[in-house]
Amino acid sequence: MTAKLTLISLGLISSICFAALEMQPIPRTSTGQFRAEGLFEGGSFTAANIEELRLASHGNFERLVIDFSAENNRMKGLAAPRFQLRYIKGERKTPARGQSVAVRLPKFILILRNIRKNFLHDSAIKKLIARSNLLKDIILYPPVEEGDMALELTLKKDVLFEPHQPLEKEGRLVLDIKESRETSVSK
Repeated sequence: MTAKLTLISLGLISSICFAALEMQPIPRTSTGQFRAEGLFEGGSFTAANIEELRLASHGNFERLVIDFSAENNRMKGLAAPRFQLRYIKGERKTPARGQSVAVRLPKFILILRNIRKNFLHDSAIKKLIARSNLLKDIILYPPVEEGDMALELTLKKDVLFEPHQPLEKEGRLVLDIKESRETSVSK
């Protein structure tokens, strides 16, 4: 019941946050153009497993890759479930006397539909976070009805990003992130 309420709460929060942005289809190839905001959707109306989450450094940006697999045979790269991805900037407040304080860390919210199994392990996620200069935490919300679930990627600072779902790897979501020119939200 708690997981269902959490996902419903995330859904309500994301609906309110998403209302300000127009939903865009996720690009199918990398454009090399990083952005500071956006709401994207992609994938197909098929069931899938979350197979792997990877991180690699690519010079001036970090690349996060989520690989999905087919529901029954676990073959990677065939299809991604329906998803929505939203970036929410961090927020700082400056009291009358004092330094600014982070009141909300920047984050990505990824809502996934029809996930059958999650093969991600906490230990691998912790190692991935430790290697990242930009990720602060990854929260996997448990699945609810019909396998709907969410991932929250909390960041150390505001970022610029470029999401895409490669044509040649239908079952993959790629998220390139790099430090924004704005000041850091959290160290």
